[in-house]
Amino acid sequence: PFLANPQSLIQGNAHNPLHLSRLLCVWRSAVSPIALDTTMLCGKRQKDAFIYAYRFHVTTGLRPGELLGLKWSDIKNDIVHIQRSINVLGEETRGKNKNADRSFYLNELTKSILEEQKEDTGDEEYVFPRITENAYCRRLKKYCESNELPMVSAYEMRHTFISIIQQLPESDIKAIVGHSRSMDTFGVYAHSVDGRKASIAAGIEKLFNEIISK
Repeated sequence: PFLANPQSLIQGNAHNPLHLSRLLCVWRSAVSPIALDTTMLCGKRQKDAFIYAYRFHVTTGLRPGELLGLKWSDIKNDIVHIQRSINVLGEETRGKNKNADRSFYLNELTKSILEEQKEDTGDEEYVFPRITENAYCRRLKKYCESNELPMVSAYEMRHTFISIIQQLPESDIKAIVGHSRSMDTFGVYAHSVDGRKASIAAGIEKLFNEIISK
């Protein structure tokens, strides 16, 4: 299970370079300019319908259920409002805890991922195909197997994000991943961005771009 204190997770991955390297291998394969975007289904290689979900997942640190519960109406003026989750039974919930309701600013990398996804599901209610959390985990496993990548779980994708952004202040990390009380509703947040949230988003993008270029 995901640890309540993100700093303990960060320290754990920081002292386990092989573990982090394995996760980054999958991340680079999904996100790099020469990305592997196909999977084997029914004996045929085809574009993975969740490739942009994998990319958005690891570049935002969302919980799997939060990712699957995201609607286009939750995204306004480059701000994403996380306010629901899809559990293992396919049921909509309010999220893991009281801190799960939060907002964060999109950077250029995450905006580009959503723009690609919009070509596939822009006319639908949910950003990514609506499936259960367990089904999503199986699709991610199939993607790794199909491309001969190290096997990672959906929560390891989230952990990778936290490991990458460990240079940020712990308070920022907690707010981004939902481990501190959200101070903004969607309506209020849109009028109260003071540059700090945008700066955090830009900082995250810089860290990811450094990895892509290696």
